[in-house]
Amino acid sequence: MLTATKYTDEARRSADFPLVERASELLAEIARTKYDDEPVTAEWDVAGRHRGRAVFRLRLSDSSGEASGTIAADRLEPPELGETRFLSIWGHLLSRRADRILAAMRDGGE
Repeated sequence: MLTATKYTDEARRSADFPLVERASELLAEIARTKYDDEPVTAEWDVAGRHRGRAVFRLRLSDSSGEASGTIAADRLEPPELGETRFLSIWGHLLSRRADRILAAMRDGGE
């Protein structure tokens, strides 16, 4: 469950920020329909520029850690183009969560 979405000042100042806002809505919908109730926070920042447009870094974090990836602004027009990238980043976060659970099981079983 996506519990918070944060934007750095640099992301907010970007001319491409409206794309990030729409992408965040899609990300929240993906979280509602495909993932469990573990609280997740999303944070958007500007990682650089490509062809005069922003390249955003999306960082997802939960109690197990965080995962991040970059998405060029042109991959957010329309926002659904970013869905594959969102799922990839979310998959990395879930992998970290699974690693944490398995480690706890091993530690508890010794």
